[in-house]
Amino acid sequence: MTKTAIDRPLYLDIHSLIMVSSQPMPDEVIRYTREKLNLFLTAAPITEQESDIVISRLESCHIFEWSNYHVNLKYGFLITEYNGETAIIFSYRAKTDIVVILSEPISVLCSDREKISDRLFDALMFCFNIVLCRKNGMFFHGAAFERGGKSVLLTGPFGTKKSMLLLAMLKDSWHFISDDKFILYDGSAYMLYPEIMIRAYYLKYLPWLESVIPDVKNFKKAEALREKIMSLASGYLPASLLPLFRMIYDPYTPVNINSNALFPDCKTMKSGKVSAVVLLSEGHNLESKKMSKADIIDYLTAVQRLISYEESNISSLKERLFLRDNSFRCSIYDIINSNFNDQDFFKLTLPVDCDMYLAFRELNRCLDEVV
Repeated sequence: MTKTAIDRPLYLDIHSLIMVSSQPMPDEVIRYTREKLNLFLTAAPITEQESDIVISRLESCHIFEWSNYHVNLKYGFLITEYNGETAIIFSYRAKTDIVVILSEPISVLCSDREKISDRLFDALMFCFNIVLCRKNGMFFHGAAFERGGKSVLLTGPFGTKKSMLLLAMLKDSWHFISDDKFILYDGSAYMLYPEIMIRAYYLKYLPWLESVIPDVKNFKKAEALREKIMSLASGYLPASLLPLFRMIYDPYTPVNINSNALFPDCKTMKSGKVSAVVLLSEGHNLESKKMSKADIIDYLTAVQRLISYEESNISSLKERLFLRDNSFRCSIYDIINSNFNDQDFFKLTLPVDCDMYLAFRELNRCLDEVV
């Protein structure tokens, strides 16, 4: 980035839970943020006093020079101290790229590097986590939907058909809150992204989905091309390189679609008070059972930890901060425990090849007790 690329400040108001302000930022950063968090961009200025996070330019500072730290860092970040506050230095090609100072408000300093937007966004998402932890909230991995003033959460490890069950519930006149990740705060689910991620293999389990996906022909053509590329790679690449190729090239790249583009009568809800939590797990038989909070909370905690570690190579950063300074203790267990009190809890076990209509019917049977 060059200084001439800077044009206007960035202001984010995320459900009044996370407030972000910045110095004038490059258009590249504004556009990337709009793509990711358009719902929360606001033209109304947010002062530094109102902000939870303030983004500024990284000026030359001896302590932030990456070359001062003669260590081989696996994760590309280093925890240090600046003016009595914990600071995290993220590197790019052996140079300081982004600095996060965990003051109040949190200070994020970014370099002039071109194409810094995705890295800056990752750093901001980490900061959002810290802000939420300070307020006894968290990013919760799962789907959420609402009807009649009652919201239901679906959570479980990757591959437990959360999104497909969500689609079935939306088709059945429920309203959309979240597909993959939302903010859990004060017993409510707050939307983070307004789209649903649709993957081509969903059509195998939900044949009716083909009739509601906009431009389904191009959707299927793209999937056929991905399958062809994967077939060629499997035939010509050495077996040792295939895992790396799959990391670089995701054969199940999703398409993001707004829920009301799929179901015109479906409303998009910004938040909802949680009435029920359903834990999805894999097993041999389709079955469900009601559970107490005491019996299910360890499972819910384990799922959130598991998905966090699978999603990000800096997911251990909060634990590393705690090892350095126990004031950064952020217990997923404690946050879940305090946010869930009088909800109903269920465990729904699904076979790998489960018929989605039967899974949908069993989920509805659980929810009959709630709604």
